[in-house]
Formats: sequence, structure tokens, C-alpha cells
Amino acid sequence: MNAGTNTQSARTIETAVEINAPVDAVWKALTEADELIRWFPLQARSKPGPGGSIWISWDGDYDGEMGIKIWEPNQHLRVSWPWQGPGPETSVAGAEPTASEVIVDYRLEGRGGATVLRLVHSGFGAGADWDAQYDGTCRGWAFELRSLKHYLENHRGTERRVANVTVNIDMPFEEAWDRLMGADGLAASGKIDGVKAGESYSIRLASGDEMEGTVQINNPPRDLALVVKNLNMSLFRLRLDKECQPDNKTASNMWLSTYGMPQSEVNAIQSRFKNLLEGLF
Repeated sequence: MNAGTNTQSARTIETAVEINAPVDAVWKALTEADELIRWFPLQARSKPGPGGSIWISWDGDYDGEMGIKIWEPNQHLRVSWPWQGPGPETSVAGAEPTASEVIVDYRLEGRGGATVLRLVHSGFGAGADWDAQYDGTCRGWAFELRSLKHYLENHRGTERRVANVTVNIDMPFEEAWDRLMGADGLAASGKIDGVKAGESYSIRLASGDEMEGTVQINNPPRDLALVVKNLNMSLFRLRLDKECQPDNKTASNMWLSTYGMPQSEVNAIQSRFKNLLEGLF
């Protein structure tokens, strides 16, 4: 689902996903605040139309406004990206630096009753100081577009409630991943480490939570995404990153997007996730 291109002057993320939903439903999910928060940010505001904007936030840890550059309903949306990277690059010694605006293009195409969504995220520089943003954004879209597809195909129109916990870690990613995959982490019983995308899994976490379903992403030691069928088709993500926290510390994040679950139950899951991560790290 996710691919990137890398040249000497710039890097681009290009990817496509087919969603079993009509074009207008996909367009609304990309542009309307009430729909955006059902698959992408935790908070959103939208001023639709040419020259408008879309503001997104994750409880204030990250927030930014995307300016709308192209607005062709049900066909083409182009927005500026709120996080523009480390700044202008100088490709040749002594040359004037040239800034490259980071933008996102969404193009929608109906295919029967389904929609093909093509995404191009461009403007990343080639310098090493762009590496973390480019890598994190590639990995982020790999999950977020699956989140969009999962929402529209399984829970369209349903409110999302999220359990979201992040803790700082002070060890290499590989060591942290081994802890997370062990008996004191996600595998008190069952096994998830080594299970491939598309395969089934069944585990009980050290927190006592039981999860079973299908693996979407298993990319050690950085990313894991699971469809959790026994929790009303929730969507789980585990990631290790330097971008989990605004202070750029290395951190571990556990995230569960739930639909149709009471807030009290989601709060209890979040508390157990927090205890699990703090116990490990």
C-alpha cells in the first residue's frame, strides 16, 4: 500500500488504496471535521472550499493547519502539510538555499461502488536532516490509510473513541521491541512476533486484555498494526519512534481505535495499557 521515491533533490511518498465505499464518502472522510476524527486526528476543524483550511490535532501534542490549494469535490484535494521539515536546503556548496513546500495530493476515482484513493505527499528534501520526517511520514501513511479504509468499510458514521498511551524509553529500538513482544508485554499467551501481514493471531496481553483478529502491519522493531475482531473490529497500533513525542525523545506508543464501545470501557483499556508500558520501561 505504501511506496516512496527518492532522488538527489527531493523525496516523494506515492501510494494508493482501494476502499469499498462510494467516492462521496471518501471525500467527506478527507474534508469534514466530524469524519476526519473517526480515522485520523483526535480533533479537527474544517473551512471547506478553495482557499479554506483543515486544522488537525492530537490532544495538542501535534497540531497544525493545512491550507486548501485545490478543491475539486469527489475528485482532487491538494493541501499544504503543517509540518514543513527542517528548512530550506542547499544542494550545492555556496548556492542559495531553495525551499520546497511539503504538500499532499489526494485523487479519487470511482470504480464500481468502490473508490481508488491515490495519495502523493511531496516536497521532502534529500538531506539527512529530513530523514526522520520522511521515514515517519511513510510509516504514518501506511497505517493511517489502513485506518481510513477500516473505518469506511466497517464503521462508517460511527463515533470513534481512542485509547492512547505514550511513554519515553531509554534503550535501543530492538531491545524495547523484544520486551514488548514478550510475556510481560503483548504475549502473556499466544504469539504475535513473526506473524505476517494478512495472517490471523490470538494473544493475551500482560494487561489481561485479549485480542484476536488479523495482522495488518508487522514491521519490527518499529510498527505493529492489528485488526481486533473481538473488540468490535477495533484497530490497534504499536509504534516505537522519536516522533511520538514533541520533545523528540524515543518513545513507545500504544493506540486503540474503538467504535461503538462505551467511553468507560475505553478509559479502562487505556489505564491498563499505561500500566503495561510503565511496567516494561
